[in-house]
Amino acid sequence: MTSATRLQPPSQAGPHAAGPSASFIGTLAIAYFTEVFILGMITAKAITYFSRGSRDPTLVKVCVAFSVLALWCKSGLDITTIWNLAIFLPYRHIMQVVPWSLLTSLIIGQIPVTLSQVYLCYRLWSISKKHVLFSVIAVAGTLCSTILFIIYASLRVMTPVRKEGQDRVHAWVPPWAFCTCCTDIYLSLSSTFFLLRTRKKAVGDKLDYMLLRLASLSITTCLPPAIISAIMAILEITTSTGDAWSFFTIIIASTYALCILHSLNSRQEILEEARSRSTMKNSSPLTPGTNRHQASGRRLTDSNSVCLPRLHSLKSNKSSQLTDKSPGRHDDPRTSLDEHAGRRVGLEDAPFSIYSEDHRRRSLQNARGTESEDGSQGQITVGAPDKKF
Repeated sequence: MTSATRLQPPSQAGPHAAGPSASFIGTLAIAYFTEVFILGMITAKAITYFSRGSRDPTLVKVCVAFSVLALWCKSGLDITTIWNLAIFLPYRHIMQVVPWSLLTSLIIGQIPVTLSQVYLCYRLWSISKKHVLFSVIAVAGTLCSTILFIIYASLRVMTPVRKEGQDRVHAWVPPWAFCTCCTDIYLSLSSTFFLLRTRKKAVGDKLDYMLLRLASLSITTCLPPAIISAIMAILEITTSTGDAWSFFTIIIASTYALCILHSLNSRQEILEEARSRSTMKNSSPLTPGTNRHQASGRRLTDSNSVCLPRLHSLKSNKSSQLTDKSPGRHDDPRTSLDEHAGRRVGLEDAPFSIYSEDHRRRSLQNARGTESEDGSQGQITVGAPDKKF
């Protein structure tokens, strides 16, 4: 065991064996707790994604599984780091050398970031209908971001000893963070542009709704990682301790994976909502005005659908009074008989109105209603004007 990792009582530690500050340890503890919390949501969404039996290409499924596995390994290394720092820090003066678990976790954390950007590039290539220029710009931004991180990680591994003012290593953090932020914003805006342009040519409400939801989903997928990258770069430039940006560099990989899994699972929900909206519009209970008018004219001629009282039979040459048991007031209950009239009419709710089967309004004064000789039918016919009760 080297002197850098040898156990010593706190009193025998030298003046240069000072460990990390309490604020740095607190930042790491909060970041690791947040990462574990996000990892739980990632695991739940990954189980949902694979249980649905998605039709995505096999390569996409492999990338999703590999990203989740990498995040689990990263979380295990982060827990090891915080355990060593928080529990055994008074008996170790190893902070002159960056712990191996922290370096390994830093490298593994870039894997989900790169895979997420590669998937977003593939989605842009599909949405843009294989537009070469937009896809090339997206791939170039992803490669630039990955190369800048490789340079930073290589310098960090080659110089693990902490020194005052390591500007040569940390100088690569802001370019990498800004490049990642710009790539995410470009992917988001480009995908939204092509989706909204396709929406103008949509031929149905279902497709229009789906394209609008996908456009908003592309923004919410790329915006959180872009904001985290921008904050990380700004804090690294404005502060010299590195405590602030350490929180964001730990959770950025989990944020990428969570946003991608949310995007993958939301596609099925958008499709189901579009189908339900389309079904609700097709099964609307409202009918056109003509049909409603015809239904209103027929409703009182059907004795089965509306409870009309039976009209008693009347003799042709004797006047009698029409007995009506239905609630409602009829000012002229008299009718006349015409044996040669064959048209059926229906009474409207309003008084002094008769509608024939051709739905033409007739006045009770001009067209006198008569009852058919067959009283069991309960139908009224338009009688001749010369016959009265």
